[in-house]
Amino acid sequence: MDYGLFFIALSGALVSITFAQSHQYYFVNEQLNWTEAQRFCRNNFTDLATIENIADVNAVTNTGKQSDYTGKAWIGLYDDLVNSWRWSLNDSSFYGEGETMYRNWYSNQPNNLGGQQYCVALIAPSPYLGTWFDIECSVQWSFVCYNGEY
Repeated sequence: MDYGLFFIALSGALVSITFAQSHQYYFVNEQLNWTEAQRFCRNNFTDLATIENIADVNAVTNTGKQSDYTGKAWIGLYDDLVNSWRWSLNDSSFYGEGETMYRNWYSNQPNNLGGQQYCVALIAPSPYLGTWFDIECSVQWSFVCYNGEY
């Protein structure tokens, strides 16, 4: 058996596993508006949570279950009024192909109710199950930060 080939194949599997777990999420049980939450996350972690797939949704909701989570938390998605919905972390080198486009909106969302809903919250209890709502940025909720270092 060619052990060099076996090692290369095994190494590739380990790299994939490492990249699949690239974010560490931190639920912060402090009531802040979206801008204040973003500032807190940038000062103490990387940014408000960027969610790239359903595995990230599950990781974020599981993080919140370990505290007094009410089921509503700010994430890093917002409407910049120019390019529409974008992630708070604006470093294009950070994202892989398609990662900035993942969306998990609840039915009939975003709806910009009242013309002032430019920020996004993840809502976890049933029947929402980690889907997203647009909401006014001035509302004070808990939030989810993450470290996005690879």
